[in-house]
Amino acid sequence: MTRTSARRLYQLALDLSNTRQHRDIDFVTYVMIANSVRLYGLINGRDNSDATKDEFNSAMDSNLLPQRYNQDVINQLFRLVEDNDRPNQGIDLISFVFYDFALKLFHVPNPTRRWYQTLPEFQSAVTNYLFPNEAFQEFRRIPQNNLTTVGLQMYTYLNISQWKDEENHFLKFSQKK
Repeated sequence: MTRTSARRLYQLALDLSNTRQHRDIDFVTYVMIANSVRLYGLINGRDNSDATKDEFNSAMDSNLLPQRYNQDVINQLFRLVEDNDRPNQGIDLISFVFYDFALKLFHVPNPTRRWYQTLPEFQSAVTNYLFPNEAFQEFRRIPQNNLTTVGLQMYTYLNISQWKDEENHFLKFSQKK
């Protein structure tokens, strides 16, 4: 692992942890991220910095992957990083750690319905003490009422202090010409 990758991994761990200091990571978050890095090392046998879909499939066939992974999850992970110009692409370490952290938070051992979370299951995932505070604060900013196009435009203009055109792309779809 290069120094830059280690720094990026540490910054991701700081973003995912719920500590108030900018230099400390709680032990539980550290263990979760360390286990994700270990799992990535088991999947990526060649240590070529990207784990391909074939490596994920062989890891699933040899029962290296935890219960939260199945073929559909693996297919969706590679659909997220799909690039038509690169035929044998893979998932890098930082992306895998982020996706694995999210899968750990939203994994329900005995769901009432497959591929669906009921309201209590979703609430238990969101109120988990490992759920990042910044993401939870974003949830609180979502308006609880039914917004019309005009109301969404007004809400967006009032709540965005620095307008970034590429990040606020949802507003483009709600605007009328």
